[in-house]
Amino acid sequence: MINRAVVGSIATMRRPSEVLEVVSEIDDAGFQSARDAFTAWAEPRGFIFECNFLSHTLNDGNAIKCAAWWSDSQNTWALVYYANGLVNIDFVTRYSDTLGVTTASTKDAMTLPNRTTAYTQAFTLLDNDELYARHQEACSRVEAAERISPLPKQDLMEEVEKSMLYQVEYVTSLPLWRIRGVYWFFGRRNLKVNKPITVASA
Repeated sequence: MINRAVVGSIATMRRPSEVLEVVSEIDDAGFQSARDAFTAWAEPRGFIFECNFLSHTLNDGNAIKCAAWWSDSQNTWALVYYANGLVNIDFVTRYSDTLGVTTASTKDAMTLPNRTTAYTQAFTLLDNDELYARHQEACSRVEAAERISPLPKQDLMEEVEKSMLYQVEYVTSLPLWRIRGVYWFFGRRNLKVNKPITVASA
């Protein structure tokens, strides 16, 4: 069942332009409450609201409801995801098409593997300040190790699409990837959660 869900997710991620939809408004009280609460945290810290979008990637046919903010001073995206009554947050800083740092609030972000330069970490039960501090720490380590600076603002949907396709390319390059979903779900994401990224050359 889980292996089938992973294969289905990969099939969906192969066509990102068909599953991502920018919308002006999302008529969902739970999402609106989550977005308003995050806006109250984000705006005083220099994050400016960018857009709402839907991600039609759930196996049950429902959409993940999303909102995005951008910080010019930190060259960082902040994203809120709302699905099935749950709110998750990502902070994302990009350095190139294949190098970036993502800090998530859910261990689900650790389920599928990714290329080594797509640095991803997830910490549960942290407030926004703590999660963002972990993200900034990770970015500082990557920047020191790689001697690199973050990219300025890019088109968000293009960035998300490229990220999805690069991850699909990596996952499907792994031997027996179609039957490894059970381990990734029950093993990998639980082993990786609440641990900071490791920067090999640091």
